[in-house]
Amino acid sequence: MNTLKSFAACAAASLLLHGVSRADGSETLGPSSLMIAKGSEVLVAGTGMDNVFIGKIQIDVPTGVQIRQVIAYWEGQALSATEQGNTDTIQLDNLPVTGVRIGGPTNFFFSRWTSTYRADVTALGLVQAGANTVEVRGMDFRGINNGIGLAVIVDDMVNTGDIDVRDGNDNAFINFAAPLDTTNRVDFAFAPSSTARTAGLDHFFGSVATMRPTMIEVRIDDVVTQTIIDALGNHDGKEWDSLSHDVVIPAGATRLSVQVLSADSGIGPYKGLLPASLTWCFASLTMPPASSGGGNEGNTPGFWKNHTWLWDGAYGDDVTHIIKTGTKWNAFFGVTEAESGVDDDATVLDAMRRGGGGLIALNRHAAAGLCNADSPVDYLFNLAQVRALYRDAVGADSGPETILTAHAKFETANEMMSVGFGGRPKYTHR
Repeated sequence: MNTLKSFAACAAASLLLHGVSRADGSETLGPSSLMIAKGSEVLVAGTGMDNVFIGKIQIDVPTGVQIRQVIAYWEGQALSATEQGNTDTIQLDNLPVTGVRIGGPTNFFFSRWTSTYRADVTALGLVQAGANTVEVRGMDFRGINNGIGLAVIVDDMVNTGDIDVRDGNDNAFINFAAPLDTTNRVDFAFAPSSTARTAGLDHFFGSVATMRPTMIEVRIDDVVTQTIIDALGNHDGKEWDSLSHDVVIPAGATRLSVQVLSADSGIGPYKGLLPASLTWCFASLTMPPASSGGGNEGNTPGFWKNHTWLWDGAYGDDVTHIIKTGTKWNAFFGVTEAESGVDDDATVLDAMRRGGGGLIALNRHAAAGLCNADSPVDYLFNLAQVRALYRDAVGADSGPETILTAHAKFETANEMMSVGFGGRPKYTHR
């Protein structure tokens, strides 16, 4: 047995021996008890503190923005459940900062009890526009000081939107018994928009070693739209990671879920290695304001068929993000070959290219509906509604729609008003 696998086996045995301590905020990330400021972006940066007496957090703030809030998160592993208290004091730029425990103590493995602390440090003036270096001292977990991060909410006064924070102490290692084998899925709800938006997701993690597989799955309205593979591993210094990534929110969507997995995707750079153990401390979603349109725009099957570079993901000017030319038709809709009239290898583009009436015509206009719903077009339906309407029409779900009625609805929506993209999307990434 190799060293890592031996460690995992011993740790699992230790977990069964000692049991799992679960306090409020432990083994999940919950809504923050802090009042969170509105803003246009969350900037995250941190420093690993394993075997480091003095750490340095380096964070750049664009000029011209207002700093609305600065929140510190730190996490470590004690040697007993009572070693760290309900509060913990460290120093940032030689100023004392006392944080409250928002998750833990949790017996993660052996005699290692992990806790996460949080403090709103906005009033200390630690961060200004431009380049910043914040010095960290005084972390005193006797097991291991994993690290500390700063979440900085800034506002450009133009793109001010809602920022939703989830924080706590959620631990995961694939070989441990539940609930420590995986993290809990974190849900964010928001008002729908008539156009697509680009939202920002930001995270803090402790305890991820180098070259250990991880997966982060993002779902929008229960459909997996993004999987981030092997993105963690001491990127802020030993035992701490800050991570930021953008997520395209389709028009009409109302919920985003994110979950972090101690798992090997089988395709990442660390495939075949032992998945990481990790502690998830913080996640935030920055959502631009919703726009309310009339759902009076659409592009026809002919437009999308003749402009495949806008939706195949192969070029910088693509405007769809979930629907690709190679998206499998039956798999996306969850229908059988008998219901759809196409084989399981058929793609959205295949369905769009077929000529004919009846079910073939429905497929063609439903394919255009998918592209419209997944683009900045102010379309009548969102992706979930396109999927539901089609499934009802072909008999996969029980409802009032028929092939003829659903075809008429898609055709009307697709021909409301043609929208040209001029080779560029209507939005820009953050």
